[in-house]
Amino acid sequence: MTVNEWLAILLPGISLDTGAVSALSSQCERLYDLRAAAEYGYDTDRLKALYVAANLAPIAVEGISASVRGVASRREGKVAMTFTAAAQKAGWEGTQWGQEFLDAMGNLSGGCIVIGHAS
Repeated sequence: MTVNEWLAILLPGISLDTGAVSALSSQCERLYDLRAAAEYGYDTDRLKALYVAANLAPIAVEGISASVRGVASRREGKVAMTFTAAAQKAGWEGTQWGQEFLDAMGNLSGGCIVIGHAS
């Protein structure tokens, strides 16, 4: 499967800018050792899709941002939501997709190192 096919599964009904998807996929390849991930059995296109979704979904989807980017609480009219401390991470790492991506990177034994860091 391609990155775009994975994105269609991860973010059904959401269309993302193709240039941004391409740029973030390339950034992911530069920052993380995806070859080691592939050798460990991970689908690198899925990992790139998780990285892209983590970075673009909160921007692309109005209303979903509160559930993927952690905030202590949010109030709309009479409805108030509170998020756990685990959900209150800043940046793309705090999204469900970012956490899944980082979990996969953390599971690799001895291969996949973070070459750089992007926030």
